[in-house]
Order: sequence, then C-alpha cells, then structure tokens
Amino acid sequence: VDLVYANAICFNENDIASARQYKPPAEITIKALLPIITNPVNFEAELFRRDMFVDIGGFDTNLGYTEDYDFLINLLTKGYKVKYIDKDVVWYRHHPRQITGNEPAMRRNEQKYLQSKYMDVIVNQIKW
Repeated sequence: VDLVYANAICFNENDIASARQYKPPAEITIKALLPIITNPVNFEAELFRRDMFVDIGGFDTNLGYTEDYDFLINLLTKGYKVKYIDKDVVWYRHHPRQITGNEPAMRRNEQKYLQSKYMDVIVNQIKW
C-alpha cells in the first residue's frame, strides 16, 4: 500500500461537532473519481510517502482548492495503491472565513481545468 486514508470529524468555530463528516468510500479508483465532481477523501486524513509526492511533481500550482483531488487522481493514474482505514483520525474545523467556505464556486472554476488535464483518462473511462 502506498497511501492510506481514513475518516475525519468536522466541528465548527464553537468547537461543536457537526453532522458533516468525511467517511470516504472503502475503495477509491480512477473510475469512481471520474467524471470530476468532488474528492471523497479528506486530504488531512491521508498518509503517504514523500517520494510519491516528488514522483508526481508535487501539487499542481494552477489549482487552489482541488489540488488534493488532482494529487489523488495523479497517484492512481501512476499505479500507486491506496487503502482505507475505517477510523476517525482527524478533527477538521469549519468556519465562515475559511477559503473552502466558497467551495462550490471554486470547484466549478477548477473543474474545467481538471477535465482538460485528464481528458485522456476520462475518454479511456468510457472503455472500462
């Protein structure tokens, strides 16, 4: 296994746990991630080796919100193996001033870029 991911609990600015939790699916595949909609894995709940990060060239600097989603797709297209651990390992604070508070608009703006970047992968998905 090259990367492991787990669950995250969200809480608000008053330190109250919210109903929003990141409990990702037990299996992440390229086919499940495409077409590009949203990243089911909370990046803060991932653990991977540094050499993998270096191998894929780090984060795409054209992205400000979906860089972790791009990172995961990039790893999978290169054949890295991922495994889910069903444990709550991260507490993640949500508040009105955070950059991801505007996530739907940010995701839409970056979606076209990602679709263009992974067009070959998306086209090959049709053959699966």
